[in-house]
Amino acid sequence: NNMSLTKYHMIILLLPLHVLADGNFVGKSLICSTDSFPVKGGFEFISSDKVIRYNILFSKKYNEEILDERMHCYLEIGKEVAFSESINLQCDDYNTFLDIQSLTYKMPMEDFTYEANCSFYADNLKNFLQQKLFENRKK
Repeated sequence: NNMSLTKYHMIILLLPLHVLADGNFVGKSLICSTDSFPVKGGFEFISSDKVIRYNILFSKKYNEEILDERMHCYLEIGKEVAFSESINLQCDDYNTFLDIQSLTYKMPMEDFTYEANCSFYADNLKNFLQQKLFENRKK
C-alpha cells in the first residue's frame, strides 16, 4: 500500500520533531468500535509517548473473548497519531494511525484497511472493557 509506505517515510523524517508534540492525549482514553463490534477496545494514553492498547479478541485457547492489553509508543504528527507495532527500546515501526479530528483508527493490512471509530472516554477504560467481556460471556 503506497499510502502507508509514504506515511512511514514521513514518520522517519519527522522522528526528531516528536519532542515538540503537544501531548494532547496524555491522561486521556479512547473507546473504539467497529461495524461488527459495538465495543472492540481502546487506548489509554499514559505519557507523551506511551499508550496502552486494549483489544477484545477471541481466544481459541480459552474458547472465549479475552481482553488483550499491550503497550505501544505513539507520535502526534500533524493531524494524526501514529502507533508503533509494539514497545521496544527504539519505539520504531509505526504502522497504525488515528485521525485526530475524526478519531478514526486505521490499521493498513495487505489487501484492505481495518478501521475502528473511536471517541473519548472519561471513566476507567480497562474496567469498562472487562465489564463488557463479563456481560458478553453471560449471553
